[in-house]
Amino acid sequence: MCFEQATTRAEQKHDDYAAELFTQCVFGDPGNAIYVQGLITNLQKKHGDNRKVPPLARFRRWRHRNALNRALRADDWHEVLKNGLAVLKIDPWNVPTLIALAVASKASGFDECESYYLRCAAEASLKRRHIKRLSQSEKERLRELR
Repeated sequence: MCFEQATTRAEQKHDDYAAELFTQCVFGDPGNAIYVQGLITNLQKKHGDNRKVPPLARFRRWRHRNALNRALRADDWHEVLKNGLAVLKIDPWNVPTLIALAVASKASGFDECESYYLRCAAEASLKRRHIKRLSQSEKERLRELR
């Protein structure tokens, strides 16, 4: 029901509200690839082709990225999901975050979601130059998809 409402709101151009509803769907069922696709598609549509993050939004993103990295080191997949989605709301093309979400999905056994996050990361890495900041294992995962 929440997903149907989110889809309706997205079609009506209520992107912020639709993003919140899609986020609730992903939290409720993190292994559902349809929910993940709906969320990321909505966020990318909301931000348009503007792939630059506003200067003040970088501070908000930085806080969530630090929490995401701590959760990754602790293998706390729920926190990875929570902070990863918060980063994607600010910057839906953030490659390290998409890869972190893929790692959390794989650890949780959500193979479809893992491959979708990795595909999004591969597409974003082609359009952004920060791919060199990724770790060697993250680069290898992206090469496998290309």
